[in-house]
Amino acid sequence: MFERDRIVEEGTFNSLLAAGGLFAELYKLQQDDPATLDEGEGAFS
Repeated sequence: MFERDRIVEEGTFNSLLAAGGLFAELYKLQQDDPATLDEGEGAFS
């Protein structure tokens, strides 16, 4: 997993999900129904 041109997480799909880091957060956002997200939730700055 890259963030600002640096590796911040690495591993298998399952290990990245289990770690609960950025990869897991982005994966969860992709799986969520957009209609259920609050305004601004999931926004990265």
